[in-house]
Amino acid sequence: MNINQLRQKAFARELVEAVVPVIEMEEAMTEQEKVRNNTLGELNNVLFEQLRALRSIDVSDHDALEAEIARSKATESLSSTIIKNAQTVLEATRMRAEYTNQMAEVPRMLGGE
Repeated sequence: MNINQLRQKAFARELVEAVVPVIEMEEAMTEQEKVRNNTLGELNNVLFEQLRALRSIDVSDHDALEAEIARSKATESLSSTIIKNAQTVLEATRMRAEYTNQMAEVPRMLGGE
């Protein structure tokens, strides 16, 4: 196994370690809690929590720093996907309102009820 394969394997392991606690937390939530929390406001909270986690890491603890960086990369990637999805939902809502001449409700993920 060459050095790049070892790095990829280590990154994958760190990514799994970063994502598993989030999955376990999600599994413990009720469906109603999941829907209520699926908003861009909640995403904003998660991003700031991750920023605080990065700031609190002891930079001399290389392993902890690497794990937190991997977690941050995973969070950033998922956040980008969520934001693109929200943009698509917003555009679809605008188009529906425009072509049906009806007031559009703000989608729940964008803060609507």
